[in-house]
Amino acid sequence: MARSAMLIAEVRRSWPQRLAMTSVFAANGLAFGAWVGNSPRLREEAGLDDASLGIVLLCGSIGSLLALQVVGRFARRIGTARVSWIRYCAAAVTGEIGLVLGC
Repeated sequence: MARSAMLIAEVRRSWPQRLAMTSVFAANGLAFGAWVGNSPRLREEAGLDDASLGIVLLCGSIGSLLALQVVGRFARRIGTARVSWIRYCAAAVTGEIGLVLGC
């Protein structure tokens, strides 16, 4: 009985962290889904054929794999919460730059 009470107490203490992580994954999923849903329109606006779009998507995947290596080391040094915060600030800034430049 004491073990189950300790488990319940641990779950209650970790609730804010679980909610934060779930929110981060949900936001990333929504952003990716919005981008993928608009990819046909973006492809036509950029004037890309299927092969060119494939190369762009491949480059994005390769960049993601390279970034995972760097971010993993960075997260070990300063913590995942700070890395997530920096990531969202960078996304906000680059999104604003894209809007200003009309990208």
